[in-house]
Amino acid sequence: MSALRTACLWPGFVAAWYQGVARGLFVATLFAWTLCVLLLATFIWPEWLALSLVRGLWVVVLVVWGVESVRNYWRLQSLLKPESAESQTAFSKAQSEYLHGNWFEAEALLLEIVHQNPRDAEALLLLVGVLRHSRRWQPALRRLKQLELLDTAARWHFEMQREMQLIDREMAREQEQAVEELATAVTESVQAESEQSASEQSGGEQSGGEQSGGEQTESEQAGLQQAEAEQLGVEQPEAKAAESTVSLEQVEPENAAAPSSVQ
Repeated sequence: MSALRTACLWPGFVAAWYQGVARGLFVATLFAWTLCVLLLATFIWPEWLALSLVRGLWVVVLVVWGVESVRNYWRLQSLLKPESAESQTAFSKAQSEYLHGNWFEAEALLLEIVHQNPRDAEALLLLVGVLRHSRRWQPALRRLKQLELLDTAARWHFEMQREMQLIDREMAREQEQAVEELATAVTESVQAESEQSASEQSGGEQSGGEQSGGEQTESEQAGLQQAEAEQLGVEQPEAKAAESTVSLEQVEPENAAAPSSVQ
């Protein structure tokens, strides 16, 4: 217990180590670098920074150190206290919702439990299962990484590995389905393009046949017109000959009548 209380003296250490929060790691690293710079500026290279600036930084560091130590202590006490009856009841309800396939209801209950106690390995593991069933792979993997940072998750190592295998298998299956759907879409598009090109070719051949048929009809009409013209050319001389014969017949009686009148 004394070692845990000593850990409270370092800002961000409790949040980073016991809760797996990235912000705690950032605060702990920033505090370490700031403390190192102040020690160098105070004892090794005093001329490096102005004395007033160094004193002001020391005041800020000491204030932050005290505030974070108190916060870490109260945070650690809340983490180490036994689970309440309310959290156990909420976890039982979350298990019931999980078994009934109500993923979002179970997730809401588990998130509340994890918010109250980030070191609850059982709730985190069940939350990973909920996220896996709802096909949210990346949040499930992030929760698994958070679970691996907890020392209370050592007894759940087999279950964690099993969840990792199931997630990897489902992700691979989803990728294969996506590839198959893409291949099917490409095949259908190629078939549609080939059918369209075939229909265009058949339409072109049909229009070519219509054009040849039109040309043939025009030639036939020209032939008919030429035949009619030739027939008319033959009939016109015959009509002229008939007219000349009729005129000769009319002229002969007139010639015969002319001498009698003279007599």
